[in-house]
Amino acid sequence: MSELNQKQYIVQFVKRLADELGKIPSEADFKKAMPRVNPSLLYSSYEGLLIAAGLKNAPRNYHSDLLDLQKHLEKHRESGRAFKLTKKSKVRRLYLGDIHFPFANFDALTMVYQIIEEVQPTEIVQLGDLNDCYAHTKFPRSHNVITPYEEAKLAREMGISLWQTIRKNAPKAECYQILGNHDVRPYKRVIESYPEGETFLRFDDYYKFDGVHTHYDLRDPLKLGSTFVHHGHLNQLGAHMELFKANTVCGHSHRGGVVFRRYGEEIRWELNAGYLGDERAKPMGYMPTKFNGWTLGVGMEDDLGARFIHF
Repeated sequence: MSELNQKQYIVQFVKRLADELGKIPSEADFKKAMPRVNPSLLYSSYEGLLIAAGLKNAPRNYHSDLLDLQKHLEKHRESGRAFKLTKKSKVRRLYLGDIHFPFANFDALTMVYQIIEEVQPTEIVQLGDLNDCYAHTKFPRSHNVITPYEEAKLAREMGISLWQTIRKNAPKAECYQILGNHDVRPYKRVIESYPEGETFLRFDDYYKFDGVHTHYDLRDPLKLGSTFVHHGHLNQLGAHMELFKANTVCGHSHRGGVVFRRYGEEIRWELNAGYLGDERAKPMGYMPTKFNGWTLGVGMEDDLGARFIHF
C-alpha cells in the first residue's frame, strides 16, 4: 500500500472510530483500536492525524510553511524589495533564427523590422542559416527550382537588404552574423571534392555586411556577456545548455522555445529563436509541413530573462 493510500485508510479509520465512540478518540483509544500503526510515521503527530480527518481545527501556527511564506513577503514589502514589473523593460538582445534566403517568409521579416524599430535592442544577432544554399545540398534536389547562380545572387542581395533595414531601424545596435550548417554547404562541397581549391575560394566575403560583425567558426560559440550564442547542432531544446552549462541561444531546429534548468544554486536557460523561412517553399520541404513542429518567431533577451515571441 502506498503512503498516500495508507494516509487515506487511517483517516477513514479514525473517522469511523469517532462515530463508534461518540467522541473524538484519544491517542490511547486509537492505539487500542489499531495497535500496530504509529500515526506519527505518516503525520507529524497524532494531533496532525485528527486535523487531517477534520476532527480538530488546526492551531494558528500549525501550517508553519504558509506562515513562513507570509513573513517572507512581509519582510520584502517592509524593506522595499518587492518586485515590480515595469511597463517596458530594456531589451538587451534580439535573436533572428534561420532565414534560408532566398526562401524566406517575408511577412515574418516585416514583423521583425517592426519589432526592432519599436524595442530598439542593444544587440541584434542572426543565428545562422541566413542562406539556404539549396543547390549545394548532398540530399536529393530538383534542378528546376532555381539555378545555383540565381540562388546565390538573390540570397546575397536579400542578406544585404536585411542588414541595411535592421541598421536603419536600430542605428545604435551592435549587429552580429553567425554562420550555420546551410551557409557553409558550398565550402564543404569544395573541400570534399577539391580540397586544393580552398585557397581560391572567396568564401568569407559572401557573409560580410556593412556595420555587422561576422562570426565564422561554427564550433566556437559567440560570447555575449554570460550568454553563449551559436547556430546549434542538436535538436533537443536544452541540449546545448546541458553541454555548455551556461545560458545558451541557438537556432537550427526551427522550433522556438525556452527551457530552464537548475545547476546547484544557479539557474541556466536555453533559448531557441525558431525560424523565419517559408516552409511552403520546395527547398524547405525536407520534412512534412504538418508534422515538422517549426515555429515562426524571434528570440528576445531582456531584463526579465529569455523568451520566444511566436508569430
